[in-house]
Amino acid sequence: MRRLQDKHIVVTGASSGIGAEVCRLLGKAGARVTLAARNAERLAAVAGEVRSLGGQATCFTCDVTRRDEIFALAGHATNIFGQIDAWINNAGGGIYHRMLEATEEDMLAQYRLNCLSSLWAYQAVVPSWIKRGWGQIVDVCSLAGKSGFAFGGGYCASKHALSAIGDTMRQELALMGLGPVPGWGSDPGKLKGIVVTTVYPGVTVSDFSKNRVNRATTPEQQAEDAAITRKMKSGSRLVRMTMGAHSTRSVARAIVRALFRPVFTLYTHRGATLVVLAGNLAPGLVSRTAAKLGRSGRA
Repeated sequence: MRRLQDKHIVVTGASSGIGAEVCRLLGKAGARVTLAARNAERLAAVAGEVRSLGGQATCFTCDVTRRDEIFALAGHATNIFGQIDAWINNAGGGIYHRMLEATEEDMLAQYRLNCLSSLWAYQAVVPSWIKRGWGQIVDVCSLAGKSGFAFGGGYCASKHALSAIGDTMRQELALMGLGPVPGWGSDPGKLKGIVVTTVYPGVTVSDFSKNRVNRATTPEQQAEDAAITRKMKSGSRLVRMTMGAHSTRSVARAIVRALFRPVFTLYTHRGATLVVLAGNLAPGLVSRTAAKLGRSGRA
């Protein structure tokens, strides 16, 4: 952790959940942290915690779905703490809806928040890193970026897109000769090349579910969906492994570790990861399980 002392790190979605916990850990490590989110009051409270733990902090209130505001964030961060060493794209959110009722507006809103916000960050900071030869982007994606789940179509699609642009950015940097050099992961704290790290958490205990917009259109539909969700949570061991939540702190610790020992991809929920990847290899099993849960949920 001491290797992060005085490093300048930007964190979006820093006012709560994983982002806030990452900021606290960075504060404990003595880092200089630029915190960004829309809620100025909560942002200021987390910044105060960062300072009390030994770090430095500055806040910037912005909407990450707007490209101009991401560039303004980068400018503010640089003006306050100088060159940016790492940027953590953590802001995200979802809308609960059925695919047959998904609207263009909702789909695009999730795409802007969960994918384009990271693309704008690449464009804001990577050009300056190309000149100096090093830097790190961390995209907080989701296992939803590897497999879909019922009622989360727009969220899953946007996270799949985030996973794809991270892979693409890595390959383009490598073709430019700016990918990590041999031995890059064995020398903690001394980054060589530009690294894009994509993090794939599973279900996490946070405010995400509370903040998620519910587009279920009728009381009957809401009751039916709730019954299916309850069945999922009490279903087979396979399903429980996927639905079992882990703490924001465990995810945050994994992210911070990846800052001083960088990796390309990071899976933080082993059980859920195995289930999701197995589902990609055996999609029929997922469909049969979903059909069974649907029938029992309506019973």
